[in-house]
Amino acid sequence: MASCKQGADTSMLRTHYSIEVSPKLNNKNVIVAGWIKEKRILGNLIFITLRDFKGVIQITAKKNTTEAELFKTLKEINKESVVSIEGK
Repeated sequence: MASCKQGADTSMLRTHYSIEVSPKLNNKNVIVAGWIKEKRILGNLIFITLRDFKGVIQITAKKNTTEAELFKTLKEINKESVVSIEGK
């Protein structure tokens, strides 16, 4: 399950900073929060570069494996938006 929340206060909306996410967390639930630095839409794929206090991380959403409403939100969200993103 993946989700995305918008808002200004991300202090309680993360389990890890970007630099703490590593392959050892595969298949574990992770929540990262920060600002959208870049966004690329390539048809059925969306790539988001999320920056937080400690670094950057890339978020990937595939249309067929992401809930339709969430995929639409990620498509429409603006750069520099503050978000909290949950996924595996």
